[in-house]
Amino acid sequence: MLTGSGSRLPSSGSSRGTTKCVDARRPRQPKVKALTCNTRVIATVQHSFLSHCPCPRPRPVQTAAGLRLAPCGRPWCSAGCRRRWARRLSACLRRSFAESDPPTHFARVTCFGPLSGSDLSGTYKRFLRRLSYREISFFWVREWSVNGQEHLHLLLRVQGRLTTEEFGALWQKSLPTLEGVHGTHYCRPLENAVRAARYIVKDTRKGGVLAPRERSRRLYGYSKRFLGRSLQELWAAVRADWFTRKGQG
Repeated sequence: MLTGSGSRLPSSGSSRGTTKCVDARRPRQPKVKALTCNTRVIATVQHSFLSHCPCPRPRPVQTAAGLRLAPCGRPWCSAGCRRRWARRLSACLRRSFAESDPPTHFARVTCFGPLSGSDLSGTYKRFLRRLSYREISFFWVREWSVNGQEHLHLLLRVQGRLTTEEFGALWQKSLPTLEGVHGTHYCRPLENAVRAARYIVKDTRKGGVLAPRERSRRLYGYSKRFLGRSLQELWAAVRADWFTRKGQG
């Protein structure tokens, strides 16, 4: 029974007859323990903290409010990780478009038929090589529909005119001559580069489908002259802007 605001609740007695007291006014704080493994610091927190981060391998991040678990940012890990990956990549793209020439076209190519992953990657390589021969700069992202159909989204920078028919002819020439294999395409001039940068990596409210974990196949890529700077330099500039805005807020 409580006798006052500063009273204590006795716990079960020990074998020596002593009584442990717990301050009823102070809720217990979650214990945070740092473990060193393979030169990496791994934070272990209570399960209540882990429930707020669906990533199976979250990273501990020190913030002004204390230690926080952040998603690892791998696009094949979880929905939160994919959103984090898309947010970073779209921010770098938008930064590049603001500093240099934005893309002029948005395109999509899809290949149907009994093709393995390596055969499909070879088809994409032949197609991207044809774009480079025509001096078309590009940024591409592999994506999957809800039913698992893989397709390629592209942002193109074209010096001059590019019609849907011309783009489709390059894609059809890149397809393998196998029975049951055919492809579709889509290409149109771009009106809003900022929206395209968000859409191509699915930095949207709905998000995108988790990518399968394939170590031998890249998820995105770009030609040499598409970005004004390297992704590392763009990401450093984006982070600096974010921290500046947080400091001013």
